[in-house]
Amino acid sequence: MYHFFPLLQGIYVMISKAAESSEALLSSEDLPTGTLKALAPMEEVLFPGGEYRFFFPEVLGCLDRELRETDNSELRDSLNEFLFFLILLSDTKQIAIIKYLHVRCICAYLGRLPVFLPEADLEFKVPADYCDQNIIEKYACYLGSRDMTEEAVYVRNAFETLGEQAQQEAFLYEDEVIDFARLLLEEDEEE
Repeated sequence: MYHFFPLLQGIYVMISKAAESSEALLSSEDLPTGTLKALAPMEEVLFPGGEYRFFFPEVLGCLDRELRETDNSELRDSLNEFLFFLILLSDTKQIAIIKYLHVRCICAYLGRLPVFLPEADLEFKVPADYCDQNIIEKYACYLGSRDMTEEAVYVRNAFETLGEQAQQEAFLYEDEVIDFARLLLEEDEEE
C-alpha cells in the first residue's frame, strides 16, 4: 500500500496555495511560466516541518522497487545513477531535486483523486477529505495498528498544525485544488 503521510503537510499547503491563487490561475488559460517551481516555499513543510524524513525514504523506496522490477537495462542503469546521486545529498542540486519531486508527488496524488486505501478501509474522494479529522484519525489509528507509531503521531500533528487551517479552504475550493494540481502537472510535462 502506498502511504500518503509523507505528503500530508504538503497536501495541506497545496490546498492553501491553490485557494489563495485560484482566481488568478484559473481565470487565465495558461499558467504563469514556472508555476511548479514557484511552489518552492513549500519547503517550510518539507524540511523544518519534518515531512522530509518520511518523504525521502518513500522516494528512494519507489525508485529502488522500479530498479529491481524493470527489465530495461538502460532504465536500470539510469535509476541506479539517480539513486546514487540522491543518496549523496552533498549539495544544493540534490536538495532542489527533492523539493521538485515533493511538489510533483503532491500534484500527482491530488490529481488522481479519488484514492482508495483498501487496507485502511479509507477513501479520499475530494481534497477536503484530507482535512476531515475523523478520516485522518482513522488513518492514524490504522498506522498505529501497523506498528507505525511515529508516522501516526506525525499524521496527527500535521492535521493539528496545518490540516485544520486548510479545512475551510478545502471545502470552498475543492475543484480548484484538483484543477490546480493537474494544471501544474501539465505545465511541468510541457517544459
